Amino acid sequence: MKKVISVILAVVLACSMLGITAFAGVLRGDVNGDEKIAALDARLILQAVAGLKTPEDTAPYDVDGDGNVSALDARIVLQIVAGLYEEPDVENQNEINLKRFVDAVNAVKKEATSVTLVSTTTYKCQDTVVSPALGLLISKEELENSLADSYGTEEVNETYTGEDIAAFPPSGTTCTLTMDDIKSIKVTEGPEYYSCVVVVKGEKNPTRGKGVGAVATIITQEDLQAMIDENEELNGFVTMDAIYKDVTVKADIDKETGRIVSYTADSPLIMSTNMAGEFAFSVGLGIIENWTITY
Repeated sequence: MKKVISVILAVVLACSMLGITAFAGVLRGDVNGDEKIAALDARLILQAVAGLKTPEDTAPYDVDGDGNVSALDARIVLQIVAGLYEEPDVENQNEINLKRFVDAVNAVKKEATSVTLVSTTTYKCQDTVVSPALGLLISKEELENSLADSYGTEEVNETYTGEDIAAFPPSGTTCTLTMDDIKSIKVTEGPEYYSCVVVVKGEKNPTRGKGVGAVATIITQEDLQAMIDENEELNGFVTMDAIYKDVTVKADIDKETGRIVSYTADSPLIMSTNMAGEFAFSVGLGIIENWTITY
């Protein structure tokens, strides 16, 4: 009886640590649906891995919640049954995953023979806001209509080699992303690649190589100021800020080499403009870059 109780307690503890007890009403690890986790469930998972069984719902089979059904899921079930399962150190694993991601990004400029900007997609990420005073000169609708032609996908297919590989984000510098910069990081294992998705916290007027500027091609406040300085009528009268919302990056990393083979950065940007110290308008313009890399 003591052994049975200890196993039950181990299962309850493991479920509470993993969040296994409830996932859209499904008990992860309870493959046969008898509301308990047993060695038979591990056997059924292995059958699914071997292709001997095709489950309609893979949620109970995906015990570790990584989006895949593998022998590791069966192993975790057996550890839970035996009371041997230990909670993974998620924070430490995130640090390891982030370091691998940063190293892979920086390796592109050192090891790649070419990088190709396949396409860019521009989209509206926030409603245009116009101050009442400026609204007397141009309406919100007129301003949005002037931007409408910018939205959509452009097939770029520009390939960079040699020193021009520096154009790969972060453009002209190296990635120095830290744990303090990120909101989340998730790695999913596929047949050939690790898919790494990193969400970087948004910030105002970022710097290349840091924060959102460490993972995407960004517009800095210096870039905006340089454009203003080119127009004598605006110089000293207009100021602009680049306010980035959370930036999401997805990198497919070859499992054998640890090299990035494709890279997508989604950067929602709000450009806020002030005239003579008074708010004038802000527009939201998101940019998605799709890159491929060869070695």
